[in-house]
Amino acid sequence: MMTESEKNKVLKFLNQNPTVKKRLFYSSSDTQLLSKLQETTILTFEEYQQKALRTCNVDGDRILHAAFGLLAESGEIAKLFQKYQRGDMTWAELMEKIPGEIGDVLWYVSDLCSQLELVLSDVATGNIEKLADRLSRGKIRGNGDER
Repeated sequence: MMTESEKNKVLKFLNQNPTVKKRLFYSSSDTQLLSKLQETTILTFEEYQQKALRTCNVDGDRILHAAFGLLAESGEIAKLFQKYQRGDMTWAELMEKIPGEIGDVLWYVSDLCSQLELVLSDVATGNIEKLADRLSRGKIRGNGDER
């Protein structure tokens, strides 16, 4: 259960960031927001990876399955943006579909990490550390891993 202080911090953040508030909850009522926050389970990467691993039911090479699935789902995201860009779908339609596709990408990233015996949170932390190092050296822009 959230303390009053925690509730106030969350509400302050959400009220200062209306786009986040809208995307998370599609509501402006503080009472509804707090109710949804209390119902929502926020997973860590490790919890997500453990739960996602239990949902894979694949025979054969699971590394290739995860790698090809990641490519396919990334393509689904690109296809949705292509449809939006050419006017075949509205922004609202895109925003209705894109979270599910991003979730599918996350599932395949998690499964690929599991199959390679990597911890998703370690991969995420390593990526942030790499980006922070680049930023500190003024090398955030450009190409290649060795910048």
